[in-house]
This record gives sequence, C-alpha cells and structure tokens, in this order.
Amino acid sequence: MTMNEWTVVKDIATFLVASTAALVAAFGYRKNAKTRRAEFLCQLHKAFFEEKTYKDVRRALDGTSGIAIAAFVAGESDEFTDFLNFFELVAYLRRQNNLSFEDVQSLLGYYLDLLNQDATLRQYIRDPRHGFEELNALLDIMIRKAAETGGHS
Repeated sequence: MTMNEWTVVKDIATFLVASTAALVAAFGYRKNAKTRRAEFLCQLHKAFFEEKTYKDVRRALDGTSGIAIAAFVAGESDEFTDFLNFFELVAYLRRQNNLSFEDVQSLLGYYLDLLNQDATLRQYIRDPRHGFEELNALLDIMIRKAAETGGHS
C-alpha cells in the first residue's frame, strides 16, 4: 500500500472508532437519563405519599380525616400551603418538560382531580394573590384534556 492508501485506511478506521464511541456514549447517556428520571419520580412519590408532611391535607382532601377541606383553606395553615406548593412545583416541572403530563397524571392524578373538583380549592388556587399560577394552569389543562377524552376532571 502506498502512503496515501494507508492515510485513507487510517482515516476510515478513525471515523469508525469515533462513530462507535459516540453511539455507545449516546446509548449510555439515554439509559442514565431514564434511570435518573425514574429515581426522581420515586423520590416524588416518597415525598408525597410516604412522608407525613402532606398526610393530613391528603386525608382531608379525600374525605378520610373528618376535617373539612374548607377549614384548611380558611386557615391557610403552613401544612395546607406546603401541600399546594408541592403541586405548584410539580406543575412548574411539567411546564419545563422535566416531567411529562403522563408522569404527573399517573403519580398525582387522583389528587389533582380532587383539587379540580372542590370549588373552594379551585377558587383559592385561581386567585393570583396566592401564587399558584402554575398549578392553576395545570388544573386547567387537565380539565381540557378530560373534556377531550371524556375522562375525569
């Protein structure tokens, strides 16, 4: 082989090795991103369902505590606003495409439906003085999607 032929072979080999390395890196990145996403969803689940932070408001919302949700709304307790701030964060993450609508619906759809169904809560969330614009927008989207599909909310 001539020097030019060796150069061409070397360039082709370099291209093939670099292309293979790039593909391996891309697949590895995608796998790691999916793993991190699943871990994040598990952390959200744990924060909302397993830790006690939101337990009383959750129980009031789904009617198992004997405490009317209107009492939480009227009292604007830290527990109540922390609960809504959790959903505000989730709504923001969804808008920023860090969470998909399907993720949000699967993980928290039941409670989002309950928020949508309680007139006192919706009025509170809609009021811009309370600062839940992201949550309000998400709840509005849920209502539109439910109307389109004939589902809940």
